[in-house]
Amino acid sequence: MGSRQTYEKERPVLWAPVDTMVTIYRFPAVRPAPGEAQAIAAVPYDVVTAEEARAIIKENPDSFLTVSRPDAELPDLPANDDKVYERAKENFNALVSSGRMKKDAKPGMYVYRIRQDGDTFLGLCCCLETEDYRTNKIRRHELTRYDKEEDRTRHIGAVQAHNGPVVLLYRDTDSLFSYIESLIAGGKKPDAEVTTPQGGIHQIFAVTDPKALDELERRFTGSCKSLHCRRPPPGKGGSQSCRPEKSGGGKRRTARSGGSWACSLPRTG
Repeated sequence: MGSRQTYEKERPVLWAPVDTMVTIYRFPAVRPAPGEAQAIAAVPYDVVTAEEARAIIKENPDSFLTVSRPDAELPDLPANDDKVYERAKENFNALVSSGRMKKDAKPGMYVYRIRQDGDTFLGLCCCLETEDYRTNKIRRHELTRYDKEEDRTRHIGAVQAHNGPVVLLYRDTDSLFSYIESLIAGGKKPDAEVTTPQGGIHQIFAVTDPKALDELERRFTGSCKSLHCRRPPPGKGGSQSCRPEKSGGGKRRTARSGGSWACSLPRTG
């Protein structure tokens, strides 16, 4: 365990316009094969206790919680034991080797739509530079607990995949939201769909057209002056865990090193 770095002790910065530009880029996702999403999909690792995760896994052994909360399967070991992270790696590799999860052949981006209780949320899943987070181009919501950062850092290092997105807000300039919305217009069928017990519908649409990807990168880089980190909440690892200097040189299943995958949503008001 290393000691905290100076920038980890900085006070969180509230939303403020900044004259900087962020960079987004495409990546090849590892995602459920067709027809597998409903069985594999799971709640975020940090909204359930180990006991709750264990109960979910018992009812549904296919749950991705076997990867994101491996401590639930090893109750007799400390949550930070090396064998716990090794179990996460084994479970993830088993999903891939069985063909139930597959890595996309080419880098892309992904439109993420949630419909629940009459509301619709639309985001863009892409990769961002962790350096933009460290230098505050991506505005920090608040500080995170060091032990939680270390947990996710070790998890990413073991699995060699970042399976918990950072949720960001962006200022909707250059009709960015409208352009993202147009990419799934016309009744386009989602590549994956999951219905939650509460009736929410989560959908993923892969964006693979090179021209559309170029346009997304251009609009974000040229027009999106700031991003605001809204997740993780207090005590969670999130983007701090993805810093290249903390994750074995930044090696992971993304299109390049030093990146973190995120879901960016429009900020209103």
